[in-house]
Amino acid sequence: MIETLEDQKAIGFIRYTIISFPDADIPYPEIGYGIAEVNERGKGYACEAVKLLVNYLFDGYPCERVAAMVDTENLPSIKVLEKIGFQREGVLRRATFRDGKWTDLAMYSLIRGDHQKGDVKC
Repeated sequence: MIETLEDQKAIGFIRYTIISFPDADIPYPEIGYGIAEVNERGKGYACEAVKLLVNYLFDGYPCERVAAMVDTENLPSIKVLEKIGFQREGVLRRATFRDGKWTDLAMYSLIRGDHQKGDVKC
């Protein structure tokens, strides 16, 4: 859960899922997040939450990467990922159906060696 510091009001969510493949020795986490309260968007809550979660995942798991999928039209979410250091790996065309239309999803990842713990100002 993402909440405000002032009054601990729940304004969004953050989660991770461990993704494993039969041929991979070490699974990797995929993250997701969202700020449901429209008035709280753009204040750095998502950036701070993602930064904290990524630090937790790299500190607590032997993973080499953390992944995230984002709608290619969701520019604020893309900005959050890129600010933290995630890089776009590719686009899954027409991968999800939302609001009555097919949309593309971009796959982003942050590699352990590229992770700059604590350097990001949200």
